Formats: sequence, structure tokens, C-alpha cells
Amino acid sequence: MQYRLDEQETAINYDNQTGKWHIYSTFGPHARKWEKALAPGARKEYTKNGTLIMIDGDLRDDYYLTVTKRHKMSEEQRLAAAERLRRLRDGK
Repeated sequence: MQYRLDEQETAINYDNQTGKWHIYSTFGPHARKWEKALAPGARKEYTKNGTLIMIDGDLRDDYYLTVTKRHKMSEEQRLAAAERLRRLRDGK
């Protein structure tokens, strides 16, 4: 069984009460990418030939999911970074 294109989705949610990340994916590439991060007991679904197509469960506690924050730079740092980028673009 395969999921239709309009049924394929990936959702990752954080529960503040339990402190756990939960993932649900019916998009095969995402399911395979996140499979190793799942906690024991997660639900998985495979095609007849053994390809993983769905996961539903919590992420392991030792798996560290980060949300990147924008780095705050001073005006001097911003100008220096802009100059480095200009030099890289010019090939110097």
C-alpha cells in the first residue's frame, strides 16, 4: 500500500507538558530519514516489499532536535561578514 500524494504529510510537534517531540509522517523519504530517531514502541508501516512509508511516535530522549535562532550581530560584525562575502563572490 502506498499513500496517495494528497495524503502524504509530515508533522513534528512538541508537547510542553511531557517534554517530548512527536512525529507523524506518511511521506516515505521523511519517514525513512527520521526512523532512527524514534523511541521504542513507535508505530511503523511498510509496503509489501518492505519499504518504510509511515511512522508515528515520539522521538528518543537522547535525540536533540534544535530550532535555529537568528544570530544577533553588532554593526561591526555585520559589516565584516558582508566584506568577507563580497570577497568570496569576487573571487579574491
